[in-house]
Amino acid sequence: MIDTAGIRETDDIVERIGVERSKKALKEADLVLLVLNASEPLTAQDRQLLEISQENNRIILLNKTDLPEAIETSKLPEDIIRISVLKNQNIDKIEERINNLFFENAGLVEQDATYLSNARHISLIEKAVESLQAVNEGLELGMPVDLLQVDLTRTWEILGEITGDAAPDELITQLFSQFCLGK
Repeated sequence: MIDTAGIRETDDIVERIGVERSKKALKEADLVLLVLNASEPLTAQDRQLLEISQENNRIILLNKTDLPEAIETSKLPEDIIRISVLKNQNIDKIEERINNLFFENAGLVEQDATYLSNARHISLIEKAVESLQAVNEGLELGMPVDLLQVDLTRTWEILGEITGDAAPDELITQLFSQFCLGK
């Protein structure tokens, strides 16, 4: 997460470096939260930010909606969210929009979000990613499907250890050694 100071023309060399870093961060961002002041008319800087962020996944936030609105909403895309950080209004709508943008088709439910809550799960995910990378490399090299299946099956087993669908003997031994289980 990067908070940029904005993008504007400047003669100050230090500020110009900051502006260039902001532009680079904008190009590399998975999501841009563009916060505009709803109590003031659009500025030239606002218009520039709207233009250069239009190719990004972005959410336009109109802040300070607790004050009289002066921004020209007719010059904005329709998918804005009106918020007041001061009054904590509509902040939940930002989270909803992010979930819709990134997780709508992921099939996740809230209780599933805790799967990666410990070091063992994180380690297993890293191993699963390595196995999938091996599958991809094998595909690129034109390896036979039966050889690729080994790594793909390993990935499936690793993910099963996280979800509880697979429990190898070593895992059962490890769990019993870490926890005191009584009758």
